[in-house]
Amino acid sequence: MPLLKGKKNIGHNIEVERAHGKPEKQAVAIAMSEAGKAKDALDYVVVVGNIGTVYSGTSQSEAIRKYGEYVAQSKSGRGRAGGEDVTLFKNDQPVTNYYGSRAGDAIAPVPVKDGTAYTRQELEAYMADLKDRLRTTASPWMKAEVRKGIAECEKELAKLKDHVTTGVTLSMKNCFGITPCTIYGQGAGVDEPSVVPKGGRGMFHSGDRQPSKCSPAENDPSTPRQEGYRVPRIVADLVAARPIQLAIVEGIRTMAGGEGPWTGPGLRTVSPGVLVAGTNCVTTDAVAMSVMDYDPMADRGTPPFETCDSTLRLAEELGVGTRDLKRVEVLGTPVVQARFSFAEIRRQRKA
Repeated sequence: MPLLKGKKNIGHNIEVERAHGKPEKQAVAIAMSEAGKAKDALDYVVVVGNIGTVYSGTSQSEAIRKYGEYVAQSKSGRGRAGGEDVTLFKNDQPVTNYYGSRAGDAIAPVPVKDGTAYTRQELEAYMADLKDRLRTTASPWMKAEVRKGIAECEKELAKLKDHVTTGVTLSMKNCFGITPCTIYGQGAGVDEPSVVPKGGRGMFHSGDRQPSKCSPAENDPSTPRQEGYRVPRIVADLVAARPIQLAIVEGIRTMAGGEGPWTGPGLRTVSPGVLVAGTNCVTTDAVAMSVMDYDPMADRGTPPFETCDSTLRLAEELGVGTRDLKRVEVLGTPVVQARFSFAEIRRQRKA
């Protein structure tokens, strides 16, 4: 398939070069060159791994300043930029890159709310302990199933946490990040995907724009432009389109009151000491919610779904699985013995 001229064909040209076996960076470079992008119109972009685009403009000095600012945040290990990669692009070509601790071996200490910090050795010990728990507490059936299908199945390893937008973030909400920001990001191209991710998935929250036209448009643009309505439905659609075959929710050590420090005061680190695993994401999340002392049959207006619809109900209505614990067989430790009340922490935070 031949390469095409014109900026709108950059995405097409990248796919052609990938199909010819070119590495990603080389495919992008060839596509940009063939598209005939003007060399005199400088365009600077700074991208942070977990955040997306933090600067896009023509000022070299401002781009360099932003790059340095987020590199410093990445090195500090604090906030959403802590430990993340930071890349400076000029005309869609990477100029310089800082590889954060999440991408390499040198893991920086990670400060947490209770004042402790984890060194690389402590994190390695934590992961070793997690593997031991999986090995010693899983049933023979689960061990056999994991050995048989782990390399083939769609799996999600999620944290047991509250979430400001969707009430809880468990195995289903963990799928939110599978959608490419080159198409669904705030800076995605109108006709074709952007060459690099530009901005987070704001359109999923606010519905203020549509994805690139290479992707199907939203089914009904007249629906509410409110994140508590939109995000749960997007997550339910994702797990229906791409079923999770092994869902693991890790709550050995986690946080309560929100999904991260950016959600405001009241967040705290907690140690429920529990792992929840299953082969259906809805039933697994239902059990995990019960462990958190929430009712998986709850819906909008009831904790933890005070301002949003229940992703569990929406996924159940799509036929993904059931949230009714009366229809779920729970193996291992009974839920009542594993329960850790996130609900009580939530009440205290809102008081």
